[in-house]
Amino acid sequence: MNENYKDTSVQETGPNLQEKEISIIDLFNILYSFKNFIITFVFIASLGSIIYSLLTTPLYKAEVMLFPAEENHSGGLQGSAMGSSLQLLMPQLATSGDKVAKHLSVLESYSFLAEFIEKKELLPLLFYKDWDEVSQSWRDERPNMDKAVRELKNVIEHEKEPATGIIRVTLLWHDRELAALWANQIVTALNDHIRDSDIQDTRLSLEYIQEEIGQTSLKIPQNVLYNITGELTSKMMMANTRQEYAFEIIDYARTPEYRFSPQRTIIVVLSTFISFILACFISVLINIIRNLNEN
Repeated sequence: MNENYKDTSVQETGPNLQEKEISIIDLFNILYSFKNFIITFVFIASLGSIIYSLLTTPLYKAEVMLFPAEENHSGGLQGSAMGSSLQLLMPQLATSGDKVAKHLSVLESYSFLAEFIEKKELLPLLFYKDWDEVSQSWRDERPNMDKAVRELKNVIEHEKEPATGIIRVTLLWHDRELAALWANQIVTALNDHIRDSDIQDTRLSLEYIQEEIGQTSLKIPQNVLYNITGELTSKMMMANTRQEYAFEIIDYARTPEYRFSPQRTIIVVLSTFISFILACFISVLINIIRNLNEN
């Protein structure tokens, strides 16, 4: 019984193996018969990828490494009795949520980016293709601020490493020197913007407390209010003297030596490989269609 079973299995698998070998040989014969088409197709695709990679404007990435500044801007009010009293008086001073996320969101805000573009006069640089250097005028219509903010926002990225807390702010631009310059300037502007905003809030808080400090309707003792005033004054002085207010700059952006994109080698290799696979598929498909028409 076992011998008959073995013989039958050999007889059944033998022709199948032979058919598989023949089909593979036929496949190679088909590809060989289309060798001129395959070579031409791959050559044209590879040449196109080379031309594309050479004509595409190279982009350079500049990176600034940041770390959140120490949580001492509140002057020690948080969690104290004076902090609770101040929170009742001025709820907007209460710290809620993630301060780092809140500060980073400023980097994407319209008001901040529009102010940065205006101060640095970036419109001709952002839309350099529409700007005539000779006549110092726009070739067509002057781009509006909405378009400028979108353009700048598209080239800025930020990422926070969960393990270390390090924040990487990157800027991608075709001019390597401008990429590094703008990356450094925008981080400095971000610190200044957050500091000025906190100083303004603290100043308003001081004015409010000084107006209310003489009123008897307040249930908070006046000595506590005087202490709060001192704490707020100390906080405002710290903000005025500290340059890296929200983020400490670990490493400034340097002029990148190598382009970030296009990665020409990868483009050419991938296009050559994909075009070869596609050419083989097309060759087999054409052969199948021919056989069907003949039959």
